Amino acid sequence: MSISRPRIAAIATTYHKYSHAQHIVDRFLEGYDWNGRHHRPAMDLVSLYVDQVRENDLSRDRAHR
Repeated sequence: MSISRPRIAAIATTYHKYSHAQHIVDRFLEGYDWNGRHHRPAMDLVSLYVDQVRENDLSRDRAHR
């Protein structure tokens, strides 16, 4: 029996460059560097909801990943 990875969702008001949502969600999608190594979270981001989609929004691009 294999253990499935936890599935999580992200909810944000806005998602643009340098926003809190961008910093947090991108780490779940792309991973992050820590102590000289690249790490991937032990969970999968499977849903993303952004309340206010503006001209500089990044959520649509990230959702396709």
